[in-house]
Order: sequence, then structure tokens, then C-alpha cells
Amino acid sequence: MMMADRDKVIKGLKCIISGTVRCESCGYAIDKHGHHSCQQNCASDAIALLKEQEAVKPKLVGESMWICGKCEALLGWEDFTPSGVELIEYKFCPECGKKVKWE
Repeated sequence: MMMADRDKVIKGLKCIISGTVRCESCGYAIDKHGHHSCQQNCASDAIALLKEQEAVKPKLVGESMWICGKCEALLGWEDFTPSGVELIEYKFCPECGKKVKWE
């Protein structure tokens, strides 16, 4: 699935709220079949962009390491310190940038 273009979605949404449903400049005015489908295609792309913002759940690997559910980068681990075991947890994935949803 191709990532939606943020600027194109913004332009399409502005077109929709302005009441100009068949605007030729928004990029959604005519689909590949020649149909006017601005609202549906723009809404689908907007939903795809919002879903891309959703937090990712970490996956436990081994006994004490967690990896990103999207790109499998290391997100957390148990670190042994003189005062005991400390849990290291990233709030965002250092590789893909997704927010991490720790439970």
C-alpha cells in the first residue's frame, strides 16, 4: 500500500470544506477511471495518514527485551544496576519513529 501524500490530503480536505467538490486543482477531482470521487479518495487517504500515527505495541523477545511491532528495532530492556534492575523503555521507536504503546 502506498503512503498517502500529506500535502495532497490537506489540499483535498480544503477543497471539500470549501464546497468545491469537483475542483480540478485538488488532485482528487478525477480518479483513474475518469469518475469524480474527490471526497471518497481524499477521506481514504486521510484515514491512512491517521492510522500511520497510531502507537505501536512492543513485542517481547526472550525474557527481558522488547522490539518495535513495526520495524523490530530494540525498544526496551532490563538493565542491571547497583541499586537493582531498571527497566529501560523508549517512548518512540528510534528507527521508524512510531510512538510506543507500553501497557
